[in-house]
Amino acid sequence: MGFKEFYTCPSCGRAISGEKKEFFVCQNCGRALCQKKDLKQFDDNFCGNCGYELASAKKEALALVGEDC
Repeated sequence: MGFKEFYTCPSCGRAISGEKKEFFVCQNCGRALCQKKDLKQFDDNFCGNCGYELASAKKEALALVGEDC
């Protein structure tokens, strides 16, 4: 018997395996909304979990993604 470390699902907390990925998250509740690489296609204006408005946070995140390129 033993233990092994796993990544956890940002939504439900269950153990998952695989490569670590970056997500755009709600500034209010911390829920993962979309992968960083898919941010340009993400078109929701509000968090589906808590209803927080995402417009300004998305603009800031897009600016940071642009700097990474």
